[in-house]
Amino acid sequence: MPDIDAIFQTALRALTAACETTARVQAGFDAREALTKHDRSPVTIADYASQVILSKHLWDVFPDYGMISEENADELRKPENSAQLSSVCEQVRVHLPDISEAEICELLTRGGRGDHGLDWTLDPIDGTKGFMRGDQYAVALALLCDGKVIAGFMGCPRYSVMGGLTPSIFYAAQGEGAWHRILDTPDPDQEIKVDDTAVLTQARIIRGVEAAHANLGIVDVMKARLGMQAEDVRMDGQGKYAAVATGDATAYLRVPQLDSTRKECVWDHAAGVIIVEEAGGKVTDVEGSPLDFTVGDTLAENRGIIATNGAIHEEVLGVVSAIEAEAV
Repeated sequence: MPDIDAIFQTALRALTAACETTARVQAGFDAREALTKHDRSPVTIADYASQVILSKHLWDVFPDYGMISEENADELRKPENSAQLSSVCEQVRVHLPDISEAEICELLTRGGRGDHGLDWTLDPIDGTKGFMRGDQYAVALALLCDGKVIAGFMGCPRYSVMGGLTPSIFYAAQGEGAWHRILDTPDPDQEIKVDDTAVLTQARIIRGVEAAHANLGIVDVMKARLGMQAEDVRMDGQGKYAAVATGDATAYLRVPQLDSTRKECVWDHAAGVIIVEEAGGKVTDVEGSPLDFTVGDTLAENRGIIATNGAIHEEVLGVVSAIEAEAV
């Protein structure tokens, strides 16, 4: 097991700098600076700057660790995107004043598996469309040891559930519990726990905003069938896991359409999974199997995600299975 204190100190320092950067870019966001990747998804200068800042901090302390991350320098290196590259450099240099343009591109390009089974997974902005709208997003970082998530860190500069903005960092490590830090305050970190709702009909469900990512209608069917009254929470990005971990929500469902072949990326879930589990919750796929982070950049052996406080987990799995069976 690596030195968890060094991991906490380095990751939290790096994540705080990345959150400051993304929040600053979002405050003055110009949609004209966003690029479109080969898969037609958007990427902003904040994505690139966040990834560079985190990668630099982490590799300076842990040079032998691998990095499995979402972004690379391919788009930025194109001559027609020189203005965006300059903007990325400007943002990164607020925290790393001596970094060169070449090193920024090298950090974005560097990646792959580490030498000792230790690999970071990084999504520099999870929920880019939400970020672009001025809404919620997450900066998500996790550490894998031989494919098992052993630590997770999630920055949510616009974290808000049912009103009230609380810029936050959530973090956890195997056997160390899950913790919440409020950004820009001297308040001590607080340990977090899932809520104790034991009856599904009383649960509060949190789900995504983007309809393309999951079968959002299955939650509506479940609520109507069970007569669930609690108001849903909708949120962009991986912060949905934090909502479950803190008890702001009881369950998060990401159930794919039955004909979907899309597989989830490891960086979209690794940090959130360990934060929920260390807070006392449970995370599986829709069949009830543990998430398998050992098979590459995607959760290729899993279908969908269900994260709950644990007490209602089996009931949620049963209801989802029944609804899907009826739809076949």
